[in-house]
Amino acid sequence: MIEILLQPIGDINLDDVDYIIQNIPNHFPFEIKIYPHLWSLQPPFNAYNINRMQYDAEIINKFLYDKYKEFLSKKSNFVLGVSMLDGYYFNLNFVFGLANIEMKVASIYTKRLKNFDQLKYRERILKESIHEIGHLFGLKHCNTYKCVMNFSNSVDDVDNKNPDFCDRCKLDIMQFYESTLRI
Repeated sequence: MIEILLQPIGDINLDDVDYIIQNIPNHFPFEIKIYPHLWSLQPPFNAYNINRMQYDAEIINKFLYDKYKEFLSKKSNFVLGVSMLDGYYFNLNFVFGLANIEMKVASIYTKRLKNFDQLKYRERILKESIHEIGHLFGLKHCNTYKCVMNFSNSVDDVDNKNPDFCDRCKLDIMQFYESTLRI
């Protein structure tokens, strides 16, 4: 079974985290167990770029990897960080999330997904969580418009896609699952 540790980072609404935990398993074609970490971690000081007023997503992922190295040593274990921070990667203006397949760690950044409509906001963070976990499971960006693995360059892009994988991505993710659990 695939196991994912969900780690809140910084000041985040734990009801939003609970929503992610309850709904992620419904969108995968195999069983996933989500372990919530009850205590939020403060992001590492060096992740904040004062010139950009954003957090470096790569540094956050490395921080999570270092913290959970022992948990991640099991082939079927992964970590997903969830924060209300504004994240960036390299020279992109911002990212909604970042996955590092080698570390088996991903993180999402929800500041730009915020909406006065709480349900819409939660749908967005769910889609981005599923998207980043999909990357951890070996999926690339998909050209199918409504697929959750379609690249999102704006909040409208997130709103326009579904929280589900297209048939091709489902097939690819099943192959990953079978190879991950093969001893």
